[in-house]
Amino acid sequence: MSLGKFWTGKEVEGRFKGLQTLFIVGDQGIDLILEKLRECLTRRLIVAHLYFGAGGQSDITDYNTIRYFAGQGYLITYEVMLDKLDQVPEDIRQSCHIIACVPQDKVRLLKITDTIKFETSSLIYCTTKEQFMKTSRDEYQDTNI
Repeated sequence: MSLGKFWTGKEVEGRFKGLQTLFIVGDQGIDLILEKLRECLTRRLIVAHLYFGAGGQSDITDYNTIRYFAGQGYLITYEVMLDKLDQVPEDIRQSCHIIACVPQDKVRLLKITDTIKFETSSLIYCTTKEQFMKTSRDEYQDTNI
């Protein structure tokens, strides 16, 4: 995986798997992201998906940037640590595909047959660790821009 602030590649996680994606680490301005998207076009990469919070669940504090690109019709994924999900504005949670992450040190404590459970007032969601979609780190083939 790249250590830069931006990179492109095929999404390999979540519901937008397979889409050409611009991965964005941390808060980046609208103009800079537009510049990176123009760079992609000069390389003949058509990007329809933006992935905010890439590079190890980086914190986002400027939600107006996400709002701008969602308003422009981009598909948006926002990766956030599960314990910070309550800090994400409601409109962002509704307009973006959220990938809520559990810290690696907690996940490794579960056997593949252990169950992960989410509760709401009316439903309980359960699945075993082995039933999750899996992505090998070998699948990541990113390009710095």
